[in-house]
Amino acid sequence: MRKNKKFKKKSNARKLKEKLRKKNQGEACYLQTSIQIKRIYGHPEEKKIIEQVTTSKRKFVSSFIYREYQRRIIIPLIDFCFALSGEDNVENAVDYMSNKVRSLRDAKILLKIAFNVGSKYSDNKKGALSYIRFLISESSRLFMRDVNRSVPNLIGMDWIKVPSTNADEEELLAFKKSIICSGNCGQNQLWQSHVSELEAFLDPKLLDQFKPRSDYDGFFSNLTLFEEIKGNKGNAALSDRYRKCLKLGDAVVAVECPMNSLLITTDIAFEVYVAALGKRQHRIPSLIEIRKQYHPH
Repeated sequence: MRKNKKFKKKSNARKLKEKLRKKNQGEACYLQTSIQIKRIYGHPEEKKIIEQVTTSKRKFVSSFIYREYQRRIIIPLIDFCFALSGEDNVENAVDYMSNKVRSLRDAKILLKIAFNVGSKYSDNKKGALSYIRFLISESSRLFMRDVNRSVPNLIGMDWIKVPSTNADEEELLAFKKSIICSGNCGQNQLWQSHVSELEAFLDPKLLDQFKPRSDYDGFFSNLTLFEEIKGNKGNAALSDRYRKCLKLGDAVVAVECPMNSLLITTDIAFEVYVAALGKRQHRIPSLIEIRKQYHPH
């Protein structure tokens, strides 16, 4: 009996080792923030395309991408939780949130969450609060689902644990403050040690190859900022630090992407970033593009 148990234990260890070996095989891919958001909250057709592209690849993220995810999704959910606590009923909280998030980048996703809560918990404020708290807590697990590991942390950001489902408002507020840009991240250190990348972004040959157009605005709108930082020896904290750090987000993602990884993104402007750095990218089409391609009628 003991031998059988010992054999079974070794057999399970071998299976686990083989599972880990297979998991670490294949091409590496680096998942940009919008890809992670769509993997969790996107349309089923978007999720399907992302799965097809990444299923056989080793998936990497970074603490910077995780922080962007928290700012774009978790902070609005925390604000929704505060609105639910402060308003007389769920309907008023949903109305407040629908106006607050309408101009945000992920407005469609956040509005969908708010309207679903309003529909499902219209007369149950306590239930709505519990559900939003669950979403806040669950977000961390969903973000890391099927992800192999994170890339080296070039910007000096810690992985901040999401509050538990029973976190009180004081804890939620403290968490929100910890992930709002304070101007104290490692942006300066990053650019001080990666001036060559700034020079690559400003290379005349690159700028001649990719002419300014609306699709590339995420890159070309930052040229003045690249020049400014380069002229100040990597110092991104000159004035209006918060705005500039946010504008540099795509540049940070491109720099952090390992050379041997395929950058998976939704933003066509990354074509310019990766060309400047000698890296590769694969763009996931928008839902409209997917519909046109697969459902032309």
